[in-house]
Amino acid sequence: MKTLKFGLFALFVLFTFSTIQSCSNTPNESRAKKDLTKMINEQSKGKISLVDFKKINGFKNTILGQEVYTIQYSYTILFNDQGWKLGNELSGYFGNFIVYDEEPNVGFDILNRKAKHFEKGEKYDLQGVFVYAKTDNGWEITKF
Repeated sequence: MKTLKFGLFALFVLFTFSTIQSCSNTPNESRAKKDLTKMINEQSKGKISLVDFKKINGFKNTILGQEVYTIQYSYTILFNDQGWKLGNELSGYFGNFIVYDEEPNVGFDILNRKAKHFEKGEKYDLQGVFVYAKTDNGWEITKF
């Protein structure tokens, strides 16, 4: 009887471990935060920093045979220095994190982008989505 109980306990532990392993096989909140931090630092060259990050939702899907995982998140950024960004009122100014030192001359722009000035210390609460695709080398971002 003790052997049967131990066998059932061992089976339970093995099942639980394999379930946890399969659940953690997708990008998690800390991975998404790390990826967003890297993107912000590289594009803004340190003029913007990530001060808060929270995963809102995540789901796995298969599209045309490609396994993908989507993470929806909210985040707060801080301007560490003043600068200019390109954008407009319709699409916003945070499709990327590039910050210009001087006001860019946009001239004629088919996207009707304008330059907007941001002051040091300004904070913005934003939302975003990462779509990761499963590759031979692990999960890689395909869409920001």
